[in-house]
Amino acid sequence: MNKFLTGLVILAAISLNAGAQEMPDIEDEQTSQDLAEQLVYFQEHPVNLNHAGLDQLMTLPGLTPYQALRLEKYLKTHPDFSDPYLLVRDSVLDPSSLEGLLPYICIDPHLPKAGQEFMIASRLQRRWPDAEGIADGGFGGSPLESRTRMRFRAAECWELFGQIQHDVGEPSWRDYFSGSVSWTDDDKIAILGDYQLDIGEGLLFGGSSPRIFSSYPAGLAGLGGASVRPYHSSQECRGLRGLCIKYPLNDMFNIACFVSRRKMDAKIDTAGQIASIYDEGYHRTAVELDRKNNIAETIIGGRAGISNRRSCQAGITGYRRGFDRASIQGLYNATLVSLDARAGPENSRISFELAGPGRAVGGYNGEYRFLSGKYSGMIRLYGYCPEFKPPRFNSENYYGGDDEKGITLAGCYGAFRGINLSAICNQFYPWRPFTSSSQGYRGHRYEARLDKNISGGLGAEFRLRSLQKESFDSRQSLAPLYQTSNFNIKAGLRWRIGKRYDLNGRYQTAFFRDSRYDGRERGELMALALKAQLISGITIYGQTVFHHIRSYEARLYLTEPELMSGGSFHGYWGLGSRDALLLRCALGDIGAGYLKIARQVRDYQGQIAKNTELGIELEILLK
Repeated sequence: MNKFLTGLVILAAISLNAGAQEMPDIEDEQTSQDLAEQLVYFQEHPVNLNHAGLDQLMTLPGLTPYQALRLEKYLKTHPDFSDPYLLVRDSVLDPSSLEGLLPYICIDPHLPKAGQEFMIASRLQRRWPDAEGIADGGFGGSPLESRTRMRFRAAECWELFGQIQHDVGEPSWRDYFSGSVSWTDDDKIAILGDYQLDIGEGLLFGGSSPRIFSSYPAGLAGLGGASVRPYHSSQECRGLRGLCIKYPLNDMFNIACFVSRRKMDAKIDTAGQIASIYDEGYHRTAVELDRKNNIAETIIGGRAGISNRRSCQAGITGYRRGFDRASIQGLYNATLVSLDARAGPENSRISFELAGPGRAVGGYNGEYRFLSGKYSGMIRLYGYCPEFKPPRFNSENYYGGDDEKGITLAGCYGAFRGINLSAICNQFYPWRPFTSSSQGYRGHRYEARLDKNISGGLGAEFRLRSLQKESFDSRQSLAPLYQTSNFNIKAGLRWRIGKRYDLNGRYQTAFFRDSRYDGRERGELMALALKAQLISGITIYGQTVFHHIRSYEARLYLTEPELMSGGSFHGYWGLGSRDALLLRCALGDIGAGYLKIARQVRDYQGQIAKNTELGIELEILLK
C-alpha cells in the first residue's frame, strides 16, 4: 500500500502541462507522433501575440475557438500587450490554458534580437523493445536511441537545420540524416533540403494529416495557398527532400514551386516492380533492411494563386510523381491537378478543392466554418474514388479505405457558466456501390466533450468517443461480412495549485467488439500527473499509469512528459503499469537539461516484458 501511495504522489501521467496542452484522443500511432513533432516545431517558432491574427491564434494547441476569438479581441484593444499573465488577470484565459500556451507564444519584448543564434540538442535514451519484439529471439539491434538536432540562425531571415538519428533496434548508427537551409522574408520563403508542404485547401505533400479527429476543430477553413516549413520531424519518410519556393509576385498573385527526390523503402515483387511503399523507417529484421532506401521517388509540382487580401483566394496546383523503377498498376498517381478556392469574412469561411489524377475528378473537399461569439462550427464534405492515391486531403480518410466519401459535422459552445461543450460526428461510405467497391467500408464515428472550470484552478472534463464500421465484400453479397465497434469513455480532473504545481488525473475505459468473434474486449487505464516548478529553474514532471487492456484493438494512448523536448506518445495494451520521471533544469538563457527515468512492466498474452528506460538530453542555445 505504501508503494502504491508513493507512486501516486511522486509519479504521474498524461500531458506535459496537465490540461491545456493535452493531445487529442487518437487511434493512430503515426498521426499522434506527427502531432507531437509539430508541437516541438511550434516551440521553436512561437506565435507572436503582438502581431498574430485569428488564423494564427486558432492553430495554438489546446485553445478552443471561443478562447481564440476572445484572445484576438483582447489583443486588438491592447496593442502594447507585454505580459502573458495579464490574460489570466483580465479573465481572457484560465490559468491551465495559459500554462499550456506558454511554450508556443512570444511577445515583442521577449523576441531574440536580430542576429546570430545557435541551438544544439542531443538526446540519448536506452530502451528495450516490448515483448512482441523479442519473443522470437530475432532482436539483434542496439537498445539505444539517439537524436541530435542543430539549428543555426545566421541572420534574421536565414536558418540552417540538421539532425541525425538512430532508432532503437537499428543495427547501423548511420540510420537517418535530415537537414535544410531556409530563407524567410514575410510571405516569401525558400527551402533547400528537407521540407513539408501543405497546399491548397487541404492537400498535403510529404506528411500525414495534422487534423486529428477532435471535438475542438482547430483553424478556419483551409490553408488559403501554400504553407511551407522546414522538416524537423524524426519520422524518416514523412517529408520531401529538394527545393521549395513560395513567392508573392504582387499583392494579388503568388506562386509556389517544389522539386523533391528522395530514397524510400519499398517491397519489390518477383517481376521487379514496386508492390508497396513503406514509410515507418524502422529496420529490425533482415527483410526490412533489404528494402531500406531501395527506390528513388521524384516529384515536381507547383501552385499559382490569386487573392483579394483575406476575403477571397483561389489557386491551381499540379504535380508529377515518378519512381526509378516501374510499379504495379494503380499504386500511385503519376500526375495530379487540383483547383481550390475559399471566400468569406474572417469569422466565416467556405472553401472547396477538386483534384484528379489526369482523368475524371478523383477527389473533392468542401468545407464551411463559422465562429461567432460563443459558438463555432464546421461542415465538411469529402470523397475519394479508387483511382485517387496520395497525396490526400486533410480530412478523416483513415477509416474508410482508399475509396470513400463522407461528411463531418462539428460544433462548439463555450463559456456557459465555465462549461465548454463540443461534439463532432463523421459518417463515411464507399465511393462506389458495394458491388464494385474495392474497399467496402462504411460507418460513423463521433466524439462528445464537456470541459468545466469548477473554481479557481480546478477543472474537469468528460469525453465519449465511438467508431462503428461495417465491412463488405462484393464477391459474396450485399450484406456486411462483419462489424467492428470501438467505444471509449474518459473522465479527468486537473488542478492548478498556485503557479508552481499542477495535478491531473484521468480514467479511461475502452471497448472493442468484432462480430466474427464471441465476446467483447475491454481495456481500462488510470493515469495520474504531477508537475512541480521548483527553485532555480528546476521542474519535475512525473507519470504513473496502470492499465489492463486485453487486446491490441482496445488499446489506449497517452502523451509522454518528454513531449516538450523530443515529441513522444505511448500506446498501452496488456496488463501492467508504467512509471516515468522527467527532470528539467533551465540553464539560464543558454538552454536546458533533461533527465528521464521510466519503468514498465507488461503482461500481454502470457508474455511478460520488463522495460527500463534511461534518457538524457542537453539543449544549448547561444545568441
